[in-house]
Amino acid sequence: MKSFVVAFACGIASCLATVPFDLPKEIFTDVNKGDVLVVNVIADRASFLRAPALAGLESSLKAAHPSESAMMIKATLSDALQAAAVAEGVSFSAVTCARNYAGCPSGWAPSGDACVSASGSSVSFSGLAAIEKQAVAESVGAEFPCA
Repeated sequence: MKSFVVAFACGIASCLATVPFDLPKEIFTDVNKGDVLVVNVIADRASFLRAPALAGLESSLKAAHPSESAMMIKATLSDALQAAAVAEGVSFSAVTCARNYAGCPSGWAPSGDACVSASGSSVSFSGLAAIEKQAVAESVGAEFPCA
């Protein structure tokens, strides 16, 4: 872990050369938007720490590495969660909370076997697995609510 933290710190140093203040990289880029330039507003910078996959890890890492700063531990957890999402082929936002795939995406209304958006688009999520529902929702710019 110590060598990883040192390598990670060197990576941060090169990042800080271009960004003179401490902001998460998600503010400047969003892999879910493709080539569209988007500025994300993150009201709670540490909200990803509430992701079910990270439950208890921050305190465990702090106990195992008491000399590391809270900022370093949070940054390491954020990078690990993002890498896991990439490895699983899902978006970062899909793993930051436990999603409720039982109904329709946020802002969509049920209509028979389908869900209808405010603009009138209709999509059927019937018979799809959670990861398939997530992919279809992302393809139409929708997102299932957190549970």
